[in-house]
Amino acid sequence: MCGLLILSGYAASAQTPAVSECLFTGTVFNLQDAVLSGSLVILRSAEAAKSTVADEGGKFRIKLVPGIYEPLIAQGLNVWNYMRSPINISCNSDTSLNLYIMPECVSNGCSRIGSNFDVFTKNGKIGKSKDPKLVIAYFERQKRAKNIVYYNAISTFGSFTIQAKEISFDRKTRKLVARNGWIEDGLSRQSFDERTVDIADSLLRSDFKLTTTSDMANARRLKKIYLDLKEAKIVE
Repeated sequence: MCGLLILSGYAASAQTPAVSECLFTGTVFNLQDAVLSGSLVILRSAEAAKSTVADEGGKFRIKLVPGIYEPLIAQGLNVWNYMRSPINISCNSDTSLNLYIMPECVSNGCSRIGSNFDVFTKNGKIGKSKDPKLVIAYFERQKRAKNIVYYNAISTFGSFTIQAKEISFDRKTRKLVARNGWIEDGLSRQSFDERTVDIADSLLRSDFKLTTTSDMANARRLKKIYLDLKEAKIVE
């Protein structure tokens, strides 16, 4: 079941022409490539939000008007710890993308509930909401003079997803190097031992800003969004 919300400031009108909707499909996985059935999948833009539930095979289908969307996922006991790069939905062709949830801790003894997130965005006045964002989700990070190294990490940029045991960002060359993992563009996957990642070169070579969001802070942010959407009857 899907729900649609037109966010405040973008009220619908009876005279507003109908806008073509684009099909967005995919599957929700964990890092062991096991499907996560029953996951709540929300796609949220500046203008609207829409939700659906993944079926028994973890698959979801949702129709959206063209735009830039942030995907949000809840699994299990409404535990929220998910962040990825926003997705550009276009009706030029149907969009398919797998979504991967990092492992979480849900017991009473946990000091944290999941991964932290580093977000690379264009800095200052040149940064706009439609500019691509590079998101790296990780459990361990080492900041060094020459580089930043992420362990057991997932990096996303647009339609690309990279999972690797190690992702390193060189502060001087502004290059990303991933080791022992795979890269997906939509649904197409390639494995590698070591790979220089050039998908975000235009961003990393610009004047960018690096922001860190903890697992707890992200969970609070997403839970607030969820409650707002629930009040608007977009999710149950």
